[in-house]
Amino acid sequence: MEECNFMELMEEMAVQFTVNKEEHQLFVHDSRMISLTIQRQLVLDGAVFKDQLAELHKTASFVDKIYLDMPLNFEIFLPIRLPKPVVPTYDEKKRSVQFTRANYQHPFFFGNAVNFKCLNLLLQSELQRAISKLKTATSTSTGRTYDIKYSVLSLNDVPFVHQVVALDRDSNGKRFIRFDFILAVEFNGADMALPPYFKAPLINRWIAYGRMTVDEDPNPAEWAVLVPKWQDASPGAALISLNCMVMLYRLMSAQQCYLFTLPGSIKLAFVMATEERGLDFQQISIADLTITLAVCFFAVVAVAAAKPGIVAPLAAAPLAYTAPAVVGSAAYVAPYASSYTAHSVAHSAAFPAAYTAAYTAPVAAAYTAPVAAAYTAPVAAAYAAPAAYTAAYTAPIARYAATPFAAPIAAPVAAAYTAPIAAAAPVLLKK
Repeated sequence: MEECNFMELMEEMAVQFTVNKEEHQLFVHDSRMISLTIQRQLVLDGAVFKDQLAELHKTASFVDKIYLDMPLNFEIFLPIRLPKPVVPTYDEKKRSVQFTRANYQHPFFFGNAVNFKCLNLLLQSELQRAISKLKTATSTSTGRTYDIKYSVLSLNDVPFVHQVVALDRDSNGKRFIRFDFILAVEFNGADMALPPYFKAPLINRWIAYGRMTVDEDPNPAEWAVLVPKWQDASPGAALISLNCMVMLYRLMSAQQCYLFTLPGSIKLAFVMATEERGLDFQQISIADLTITLAVCFFAVVAVAAAKPGIVAPLAAAPLAYTAPAVVGSAAYVAPYASSYTAHSVAHSAAFPAAYTAAYTAPVAAAYTAPVAAAYTAPVAAAYAAPAAYTAAYTAPIARYAATPFAAPIAAPVAAAYTAPIAAAAPVLLKK
């Protein structure tokens, strides 16, 4: 049998999975058309957010069966700008911030503070009203008619992940454009500098989004801080990142793991991967980035299948994640499951708390058992043999996944992901 270099195989697969240029241009056109249609309706409605969704098209994903495409400048966070300057108050331990402005009234504020509950509830209300009026959008480029629907994933009755799904009417539910995004406020580092412990260059932008908790009542004035590492990516690095996500999506879709293979989850895994590698992610190989991305993706999936109401880092210490990412429950994937027609979630989905090493121990204890129970039976069959994975996975994964990460993930993965990641022994992720 001819020896195969696994890393080279990953490189070749990623190149082959580059999307067709013409199809990509059609997707970009239609996603912008849908985005502009929604924005025009918001203007007609006199909505508060009428001038705030200019970046909506960047959150789009195109899905056609096992095929995935996204813009080169893809985003999971939808940044908006506050109407007036504010005064920030930072909390180093929580890696969070509060924004205040005295004697000012605006729908984004409650009292003197910018309130993420007010923002998200208002956006939910205005998008629901606008999309209920639109119902459909027709592309002049492709001739496709899209049925548009809107839903949210919420915690404590506060929307966190907003979802706009445009389903191609003639595709039998197989082809659609979806916009998955987390609302965030954006600042330029030069205009509002972060404290030194964030290690954020003044030339970079940074974002903040609602810091939600489960074990205690969240403070709607408290925002988690994130300095996106991918904002400095060159076009070449962005294309490599996109190819890696496309490849991972196809590998999972080929095994019919539709509940777990979600564009939003894959983009969140990318956020984690870039935070773990820092700016170096632009220089690493396709294979190296794909493996890092896969480890982060499995972490997202593991927590998404676990016990509802878990808030904790997905891969605390080894990923050195300096800001929150998504931690969810089965409710996180529910709206994606039934032809994208769900409008509500029965149970709450738990989302981020700031990542610090202090969270590691409680998380490992909190979701090891639930994940193992959730995964062992259903996923073992689904992930029987996704690809010709070899022992070459062992070393890279072990490098990225230290003991704190291995504890919650090792048990379920050993049973559920036997074939995908080089059988049970390598998957234990022990150094």
